[in-house]
Amino acid sequence: MMNTSAQSKGKVIISGEHSVVYGMPALVGGIKLFREVVLRNPNKRKISHSAFIDNVFSIFENKFGVSIDNLEIMDLGKLPVGSGLGSSAAFAHAIFLTLLKYFNLSATKEQLYEMVQESEKFSHGNPSGVDATAVVYGGLVEFIKGDKKVTINQLSKEEDILKDSHFYLIDSGRPVESTKEMVEHVSNNLKNNIELEEVIEKMGKVTSDLITLVKENSFDELAIKENQRLLEKLGVVGEKAKRIIEQIEEIGAVAKITGAGGIKDGSGMILAYAKDYGKISSLIKKNKWKSYQVKIG
Repeated sequence: MMNTSAQSKGKVIISGEHSVVYGMPALVGGIKLFREVVLRNPNKRKISHSAFIDNVFSIFENKFGVSIDNLEIMDLGKLPVGSGLGSSAAFAHAIFLTLLKYFNLSATKEQLYEMVQESEKFSHGNPSGVDATAVVYGGLVEFIKGDKKVTINQLSKEEDILKDSHFYLIDSGRPVESTKEMVEHVSNNLKNNIELEEVIEKMGKVTSDLITLVKENSFDELAIKENQRLLEKLGVVGEKAKRIIEQIEEIGAVAKITGAGGIKDGSGMILAYAKDYGKISSLIKKNKWKSYQVKIG
């Protein structure tokens, strides 16, 4: 029996979710919460997998001309699923990495991006590519989806200001809606209310300005607050998440959903930032919110 393993970081969108679908930039960063997989070859029994894993295997087989027969995937990761942290992309990435080890093959980041993005289409229909970019390239990334190509600019450097910043992920509850459904929700809202195009443009401007600051090793937390207000105008933030964010803002911190959102119940993970991390830590404990303190980049 041969076992191989690999892991992949999750991601947060610091600014630009939804507007990224319409050609605006997104600022995205890797986080140290992982999807980790172990690949086993039990030999003695027939293995059945989810349709997602079967699709990942098929993508790999078509890419490298190998046959994946009776291999078992065990998911050992701690990355929350369905909460805006790129869990499906990270899962596919980790599986591809362990298959590369198993078959003694190699792939460039560009090839891995293409394979992960193909797997994302199975889950999300027509994904922007931001999740695939984040999990494959890691660090801090500027992502732009153009009409004919994507632009990926890695921004991470040793003196990156975000590496020593105090970010928290607070769970507002897993959304009832899928990412695909939320993207379609925004698309329908735009068709019915042309004024929302200005909201998309403003979100792009907020994100672009923040990326410029980060390149200069600076950070403006008010961009997070503004991004949240624009996401609310797009109609992707549920009442549960809004109430949590209101409490965070009352102590002088800022917060926003990070991901496609959700409106019927939870909106996924909330990304919170505070200069005085003691205050937000106390608020989290007081409310008994499920949370993670994370480093971005």
